[in-house]
Amino acid sequence: MSLAPSLVQRTKLGGTIRMLVGDSNPRYLAELNGSRVYCDDIATAKAHLDYWSKQQLHCWGRS
Repeated sequence: MSLAPSLVQRTKLGGTIRMLVGDSNPRYLAELNGSRVYCDDIATAKAHLDYWSKQQLHCWGRS
């Protein structure tokens, strides 16, 4: 069975978390501005988006 993505969350900066359901446990794909990571749980996916968002805001001179 192939993975079928479904949108779980979208951030203000354009990041997304998608749940991928396949043969076994669901996986979560976190994406923001070309950065992408597959995670086993949604908490880890959110942590990646938070980290990337803070790095992006730091580069823009915001805090």
